[in-house]
Amino acid sequence: PGRIDYIMQFTYATPSEMEMMFSKFYPNRKFPPFHKKIKHLKITMATLQEYFLDHLDGSGLLDDIQHLKKRSLKEKYSDKPSDSFYS
Repeated sequence: PGRIDYIMQFTYATPSEMEMMFSKFYPNRKFPPFHKKIKHLKITMATLQEYFLDHLDGSGLLDDIQHLKKRSLKEKYSDKPSDSFYS
């Protein structure tokens, strides 16, 4: 009683997740040109959201991709699940 055994794994963003967030921030822009520039990156949704917030008006969205690449390189997720409570 009172114990919760639930493991939630956080992974990198999938293309469909990225597209969903992109369309929320930029409903009048096309996703494929943006995705073409970042498809090789392992990126979290939080990092992507931060990048979109930095480019709310859409200016520099494609031109500043190097900044997004640098942010993504700092992220290091393990491929195996871990129990952060005991880590």
